[in-house]
Amino acid sequence: MPSKQQGPRARGSAEYKKNKRILLEENPFCNWCGMPASEADHLIEVDRWPADQPGVNSLENMVSSCRKCNATRGNKYRAARDAGRIADANPMPVRAVSYT
Repeated sequence: MPSKQQGPRARGSAEYKKNKRILLEENPFCNWCGMPASEADHLIEVDRWPADQPGVNSLENMVSSCRKCNATRGNKYRAARDAGRIADANPMPVRAVSYT
């Protein structure tokens, strides 16, 4: 059964892999909790990104993240941004954000 993510939007795309390598090359900390990061997290998730707009795998839409935060964050970034608690995508975002 094929993956639901295909083509240039997929997390397995060359652009995603290149940008993930760039984000993680200096052993950064998680953007959300400050622990050591091991993954690249999309600020606006692939399935929520408008299909007619490029940039889903751009560095502006990705931050370093630990596995736990990447798996549990869900759509909290968009909700916090829309509520004015954090700024739009930032290449050097703050380390931790409160969602409560």
